[in-house]
Amino acid sequence: MTKKLLSRGFLTRKLKWAAVILFSLLLIQFYGLTASNANANSSTNTTTIVTQLWNFTIQERVYSPLVVTEDYIYAFSCSPSSAVPHTSVYCLNVSTGTQIWNHPIDGWYWIPAVADGRVYIEAHDKGVYSLNAFTGRRLWSFTNGRVDGTPVALGGYVYVPGSSYSRSTDTYVGFIYCLSASTGVEKWKYAAQGTSFHHQLVVSGSYLYAISNIYNEETRSRSSVVYAFNAFTGDRIWNTATPGFLYPPVVGGSNVYVSSYEINTDSSLYDGRVHAFNAASGTQLWSFKAETNVTSPTIAGNVVYFVTGDGKIYALNASTGAIMWNFATEGSTVANDYSKRPEKPPILANGYLYASYSNIVYCLDSSTGTKIWSFETDRPLQSSPTVANGTVYVGSSDRGGWDDKYLEHNLYALDALTGSKIWNYTFPGSIEFSPVVVGNSVYVGADYFFPESRSFLGVNAGVYALEQTTAVTPTPSPLTTLSDLQLTVIAAVVVIMILAVLFLVYRIRRKGADKFAAQHVVSKP
Repeated sequence: MTKKLLSRGFLTRKLKWAAVILFSLLLIQFYGLTASNANANSSTNTTTIVTQLWNFTIQERVYSPLVVTEDYIYAFSCSPSSAVPHTSVYCLNVSTGTQIWNHPIDGWYWIPAVADGRVYIEAHDKGVYSLNAFTGRRLWSFTNGRVDGTPVALGGYVYVPGSSYSRSTDTYVGFIYCLSASTGVEKWKYAAQGTSFHHQLVVSGSYLYAISNIYNEETRSRSSVVYAFNAFTGDRIWNTATPGFLYPPVVGGSNVYVSSYEINTDSSLYDGRVHAFNAASGTQLWSFKAETNVTSPTIAGNVVYFVTGDGKIYALNASTGAIMWNFATEGSTVANDYSKRPEKPPILANGYLYASYSNIVYCLDSSTGTKIWSFETDRPLQSSPTVANGTVYVGSSDRGGWDDKYLEHNLYALDALTGSKIWNYTFPGSIEFSPVVVGNSVYVGADYFFPESRSFLGVNAGVYALEQTTAVTPTPSPLTTLSDLQLTVIAAVVVIMILAVLFLVYRIRRKGADKFAAQHVVSKP
């Protein structure tokens, strides 16, 4: 009778429902907190994996930087034998590495140019050649003189430096040729007695800038001249002489900058200088002298950056030549380091300056020169860094020397902000030129160096294509991502609250039963 009454009691039913609702809410809260914590702590591990897509073997030296277009790669090689020098131009499918065509040319060459569906290549005393970039067919050749520099193709014209030697006068005559890009017909020519034009020409607007170097056998002195021409007519606008040998000119804003150096009898370089000229008039604005040789400058805004042979990185005011800052590197940590004669200019990217000296690559704040990070390899760095997609790519010879039977060469990929190594890939051949990065693909031209004969044999030389892929590994996020202590406390609270509700229900029911029994007690007579 008592159980029946209590089961129908209004208060008892409410307490039952309250217990159920409270229990449900506690479970929802418990799992909600756990899931929220799991989501907050869930993460993924990312790892960059590099794999070789393909390689194309060339039994010659890969002698200049690769040229990569949307569909093709152009590689340029020279024969390892100087007795019968010849050049080959390779066109490869960028996706598969399959050879599309190959065009051999007699003679050594400078860095070729690819522009407007044509390949322009010079072969020293053999002249200049124009090839169809898609078929390799020779379109024209210009063989009127010896050429000594990289062709520059721009605006329907091809500009090449050159020279010829006169045995009767025992002198050189330097030339600048302007050719029609479509026919190879000479448009204009500039000649200068007693000199030789070489290095790469620079075309900026309507100006063409060139360098000539002069060597005096009697005095054993070297001097150079910076020239500015009208690019369309060949008229000389100005020329300025400087001591020493010059690197190719660099145009920045309204100025032209060139680096120079002298050569000792032991082939060491010294007396490096950086010169600034007004681009329109040729007026020398300033000249900065270093104790040793200097690299070609890098210009950004109103700052000139370069590296010196004694391991210093400089930033100069481009207008005045005043030192803004300089950074002393840690020097070389390898023996017989030929890279103490730096030839690779620093690279500027996203406010950071990336430069290499010996076997260490540095990242500096471009405004202050403060070192952000450095990365050391076992052997000298061979190429300027390439910076792309937040990554710095640089090649190094990490094992071996003249006395070793085998050289191991690594391409490193470093985080551009921290310098931490993302990956490295080992090649059998040296990486003489900076890699080319397109999207997730990295293209590298590699040589093979055989130390016993101290010559490049070309074995295992060729073009390599690497692919970078990011592997994402999710971190498990179970409901137990809460700590053991947190789980224990929550479980204890839930149990206590459930027990408290049950105890309350029990006490209410017990009190009701006692009250009912008291009301129906029959008094004994």
